[in-house]
Amino acid sequence: MNIKNYTFVLIPEKITKEKIENLRLEYTGNKLVDGLPPHISIKRRFTLDKDLSENDLKHILDKFNTSKVTVHFNNMQKFSEVFALVGENSKLLDYHKKLLGELEGKVKTKNPTFEGEGFKIHLTLFRGVSPNIAPNILEKEITFDKICLYELDPSTARSFANKIACKSLKD
Repeated sequence: MNIKNYTFVLIPEKITKEKIENLRLEYTGNKLVDGLPPHISIKRRFTLDKDLSENDLKHILDKFNTSKVTVHFNNMQKFSEVFALVGENSKLLDYHKKLLGELEGKVKTKNPTFEGEGFKIHLTLFRGVSPNIAPNILEKEITFDKICLYELDPSTARSFANKIACKSLKD
């Protein structure tokens, strides 16, 4: 039996989400990366300890009463096999830390090095391909209006992501 893997992500507004999906389709033939729509992970892939359930995660999502967040993306970078926009936003860093606090001691994080002080705000455009695209292909500022909880493929294939729940962020 595979242990379920989860992540919390922020999803951009519909028009931007569709632009990114179309860009992905053009360069890779697929609008999703790792089974996920365009997003920023605010809690990396994790598994649950025995005392926490999927319903507890939904409750944490429901308690997340925050406003929409606009991220300023200042460049594109390649991380290993990932081609991503890299951005800055202090409010998003606060959201990340808040979520870490809610889950502290209750989950096991994959690659915890990239959490807390190692957290880097990025939006993955592609995995396994480095297209030659103009840096201004997308807006420099992108607004994210949903937070979602996904179950992820626990294997290295990363072939699926199942949306469990989403919540719209306040204006």
